[in-house]
Amino acid sequence: MDWFEAWYESVIAFQPHSNQQEADQKMILDEARRRTDIFDRYSNPRHCTASAIIIGPRGIILHNHKKFRIWIQPGGHIDQGENPWDCALRESAEETGLKAVHPANGPQLVNLSCHQAGEHYHMDLQYLLLGENREPVPPEGESQEIGWFQIKEARSIADPSLAGTFENVMRLDLTEYLTQID
Repeated sequence: MDWFEAWYESVIAFQPHSNQQEADQKMILDEARRRTDIFDRYSNPRHCTASAIIIGPRGIILHNHKKFRIWIQPGGHIDQGENPWDCALRESAEETGLKAVHPANGPQLVNLSCHQAGEHYHMDLQYLLLGENREPVPPEGESQEIGWFQIKEARSIADPSLAGTFENVMRLDLTEYLTQID
């Protein structure tokens, strides 16, 4: 199975827990059936992006997005030829300066979120990543407003579009994942 098929199957297997998540799943699957360029940000204003839900012993990482001035997870556009779960790894490293890895059982899609992002419409694929136990050190040019937050605090400052993400993370048995972090 190639990566696109694996990705498509992971979106089908995603278990929505709200009407919004169900609608977002349907939109992404419908777009993937209609278009071969769903990951190309230049071919259509509506395209897939990937982001990292980084957890660790200190909580979850959020940063204050430089352009939109909202607290969200690291993430961004998928490069040509890149799969979404590798994009989540790349974006997390670029925006946090931390090493993060997928769980031992492989990439885990924890949420789907379709939303307007400036002139674009993002169909965001959110992957669980395990972060190393140290403070983020984003490079110059990236948001310096970044940190670890406990879920309760993260919920209070995060953009409302992350509500479903937090709900899905809380459904996970995180003890299994936290033992995999160095």
